[in-house]
Amino acid sequence: MKYLVYFLALVMLASCHRKHIDVADIQGYDEQTFDSLCFVRDHHYSQNYNFEVIKDSLVLRAELNDSSQVAVIRRGEDLVVADYFRATPEMLAKDSVDSIFIKVAHDQMTIGWVSENDMLEKVVPTDPISQFIHFFTHSKRYYFLVIMAMGIAFFLYRKFTRQRIKIVHFNDIDSFYPTLLCLVIATSATIYGSIQRFLPERWIDYYYHPTLNPFEMSDILFAFLISAWLILICGLALLDDLSHQLGRSELLSYLFTLAGVCVVLYMFFTISVYFYVGYAFYVAYVFFAIHRYWFRNRSRFYCGRCGAKMHKKGVCLHCGAINE
Repeated sequence: MKYLVYFLALVMLASCHRKHIDVADIQGYDEQTFDSLCFVRDHHYSQNYNFEVIKDSLVLRAELNDSSQVAVIRRGEDLVVADYFRATPEMLAKDSVDSIFIKVAHDQMTIGWVSENDMLEKVVPTDPISQFIHFFTHSKRYYFLVIMAMGIAFFLYRKFTRQRIKIVHFNDIDSFYPTLLCLVIATSATIYGSIQRFLPERWIDYYYHPTLNPFEMSDILFAFLISAWLILICGLALLDDLSHQLGRSELLSYLFTLAGVCVVLYMFFTISVYFYVGYAFYVAYVFFAIHRYWFRNRSRFYCGRCGAKMHKKGVCLHCGAINE
C-alpha cells in the first residue's frame, strides 16, 4: 500500500497548472498586453488554446462582416485559437447577441471567424480532465444521474428490508473503509456544491486549466482535489479489504449496493448545499456514519477458541463456542 501512496504523490507533483491572474498582476503593461491579459482573466483562455469540436459541425466565416461560409469543422476535429475581436458599437447595433468573435484554425488552410457563444456551445478543451468535467456535468447527464440515484435508493431500500443484504451503515461488514469512503464522497460533494454556489468563476478557470496536483491550488480547490485523491485511495484499500472478507458473489453484491449509496450521497449533498441546508445534513451524516460504525458494525470481541471477530458476546458463528 505504501508504494501506491508514493506513486500517487509522484503523479500529483508532476502535474502542472496555470497561475490565476489577478487584477494586480496586469497593471503597468501597454494597452495591447493589458487587453490580452484582461481577456485571459475574464474568458479563461487565450491565443494558442486548443479545443475539440463535440457537435456535428462548427461553421467558420472568412471575415467578421461577411456571413458567407468559409469552412466547416466536423465533430472530433481539433482547432486552435488564433485571435479574438471585440465587437464595435456599430456591430452590436446589428447583432446584439455576440460581442466577442474568435478566429480559430484547424490547419493552415482552414481558418475563419466564429462568435464566441457559438464556439463555446460546440467545443470542449482538449485536456482529458476538462473533457471528463464536461461529460460529468453536462445538464442532461446530470438529470439522468438524479433519476438514477432515486432508482438506486428505492432498490436498496427494497432489497434491504426483504433480504437483509450487506449494506454500508445498516448491515455492514467489519471494516471502516466503506464508512470512510462514504464520508469522503459526502465531503467531496459538499465542497463541489460550495464551489458551484459561491465560486463559480474559480471552477470555470479550473475547467479551462485543470490539474491533478492539489498543491498547485489554493483554499477550496485544494480541499476538493485532496478529497478526490482520497476517494481513489479509499476505494483501492476497500477492494483489498473486501477481497479478504467476502466471497465473489457477496463481493459483487456489496460493491453494487455501496456504489448506489455513494451515488445517492453525492447527488444529495451536491444539490442540497446549493440551498444551504446541505451543511446541516452533512454534519448530521458525519455523526450518524461514525456512530453507526462504532456501536453497530465494529467487532469489539474475539472468540476465545478460534479468534474470530464477534460483535457481541455469546455463541461464535464460526466454531460454535460460547463466549461469556
